[in-house]
Amino acid sequence: MPTVVVLPAPLGPSRPKISPGTTSNETPSTALTGRLRYRLTRSRTTTAAPVVAEFLSSHHALAAWLDLNPSDMAALTHLVNVDRPITQEALRRRLRLSKGAMSALVERMVGAGHVERRPNPEDGRSQLLRLSARSAAGREWHRGQLELRLRAAAGRYDAAQRAAILAFLADVRAAVSATTGRLRAGGPGRAG
Repeated sequence: MPTVVVLPAPLGPSRPKISPGTTSNETPSTALTGRLRYRLTRSRTTTAAPVVAEFLSSHHALAAWLDLNPSDMAALTHLVNVDRPITQEALRRRLRLSKGAMSALVERMVGAGHVERRPNPEDGRSQLLRLSARSAAGREWHRGQLELRLRAAAGRYDAAQRAAILAFLADVRAAVSATTGRLRAGGPGRAG
């Protein structure tokens, strides 16, 4: 059975390649926008790309469910991953937004009820941001649904198989992290 490989749009073809094992009705994946766009069929290729593509699709679906655009969802994701309120300036630097864009984003998020804002008691000037109870509840529901399905999937494997899967996922994470680090250092062909 062929394995589906998802390539970043700049590396992928302008049209999907049709191999003998596919039909001419196959089209580019519409579940994702941007980087992971086209599906190609390759035999004897093992990749985590379809899993990553599905994860991103789930992330986009969660954003749509919460009525968030991509930059707002990125901000919400950062707030989910910090264990205490964060200053607006710290979030702005993480998201690499201008001060004006960050102010507009925070106004949208507060207005939509996703983020709560309060003065920073340390300096009285900056603002601390944290998830609202509504967004935290939505996050917990999504996480709970995903965890139920992951537990069911994991139950189909014995302990040795689960250990191998976890080792593979750790390797995938390391590869993604290294690639991301390279991009942050300037990308290919640049020092870093």
